[in-house]
Amino acid sequence: MANRIFQALLNEKIEIFKNSLSNTATEIYFNEDNKLIHSLEYGIYRENACKDFIKFIIPSKFSIDDGFLINTNDRVSTQCDIVIYDSNHTPLFESGKKQRFFPMETVIAIGEVKSTLSKQDFKNAINKLSKIKTLRTEIENPSVIYRRTDNQFKNYEHPSDQIFTFLICKKLDFNLKDLDFDNYYDKDLKYRDRHNIILSIDDGIFLYKHTVNEKLLTWHYPNSQGLDLKNRFVNPGDGGQNHFGIFSSHLFMATQDASIFYPEFSKYSQQTMGTIVDEE
Repeated sequence: MANRIFQALLNEKIEIFKNSLSNTATEIYFNEDNKLIHSLEYGIYRENACKDFIKFIIPSKFSIDDGFLINTNDRVSTQCDIVIYDSNHTPLFESGKKQRFFPMETVIAIGEVKSTLSKQDFKNAINKLSKIKTLRTEIENPSVIYRRTDNQFKNYEHPSDQIFTFLICKKLDFNLKDLDFDNYYDKDLKYRDRHNIILSIDDGIFLYKHTVNEKLLTWHYPNSQGLDLKNRFVNPGDGGQNHFGIFSSHLFMATQDASIFYPEFSKYSQQTMGTIVDEE
């Protein structure tokens, strides 16, 4: 049985979030011909609305920001609209222009926020997320701060050791019945590096289906127990909010289960051995 108070609070957050990307946004950032007139401001407004919604969902021990992800192999990602990270173990790597750079080890999840996406824009967005996801797997033998699973660590094979990725958009402007993700992802990307969740406000939500103990479940990892899982699409439902509840539930579970690794400061900086003088 659901909790009435929690459901009321969640519904309120969902309505505010939906309006920020639809009604309110149209009135403020688009002209009478439905042309975007303040693209930069609209992008910031849209991302902040998503951050407020996500903040209500995820455990309070995590922080939300935007910026770039880096690893110890001198790799840097393109800018991420949403970065969810463990602030207690994340050093402040910040440029003079206040651009944030997050060590890959303490990042829990990343997300992209878009408006209406064409087929090509959609392809670009999901491939961008997947390529950023691969940056963590370049870190060999990481030191563990927190790991919920009892499975032995093995080259990021367990889903909770990987960075969780999601895409949020207003609408997918193409025929979803013909959507075959095999034709959208670059061939050099592993199946496990595909999206975790795709939430379209107007259309519904994409996840995966997984059978556990002979029970068919909706799942938020593309690969589980060594299996590449098939996609599952769920529409908004009669009330138009069903997909938001699913998104909230699975994002909470994923962030709660996510592994956190230790960012070794010495590996991010270039250090040379100076003259050593020891006391005799």
